[in-house]
Amino acid sequence: MDYLDAVVTVVGLSSSSGSQVGRTAIQKLIYFALQKGVVEDEDTYFPHYYGPYSKEVARALSTAVSIDFVQESAKELPEYEGRRYIYTPTGSGKALHSMIKKEQEEDWEKLSEIVSICGETAKLNMQIMACAAKVHYLLTQREGRMTVNEIKRTAQDLGWELKDSDIDKAAELLVELDLAKTDEGSGKS
Repeated sequence: MDYLDAVVTVVGLSSSSGSQVGRTAIQKLIYFALQKGVVEDEDTYFPHYYGPYSKEVARALSTAVSIDFVQESAKELPEYEGRRYIYTPTGSGKALHSMIKKEQEEDWEKLSEIVSICGETAKLNMQIMACAAKVHYLLTQREGRMTVNEIKRTAQDLGWELKDSDIDKAAELLVELDLAKTDEGSGKS
């Protein structure tokens, strides 16, 4: 599955579950999919304010909007002096989503599971998913061997502030996604 198909699938799956996703959530869901081998495009993620970010995923999202697979709507957030962008599938996006489900069934199922886990464990909350992606990114840079204090120090070097409670929520999500192990050494049961 490439980034464009992943964007359309994530937006379609989120919408069909009654959830709304924004840019950050889409970036993180596709980051997790890439880490699990669902997305086969080159790993173009690099450290950014909300965690690992890919210009290629942003480009795929922009393309999906411009060719009318996905609709973008902006919601003003006066408390943050900014906007939140929400994405929903268009009619042609729903048709493409159905075609992806048929033609790439195995990858679609895996991506569906990722969206479902993030929905159940994190309520598709962009802060929790961003923190989980940050922690995972840091762990992959050190081959999975870091203490909580090392994670926090390294995160600060990248301009990321991670609190113990954030790391706990992130760890729970990563274990559920089978991208991290518990203290007992195993992933989810």
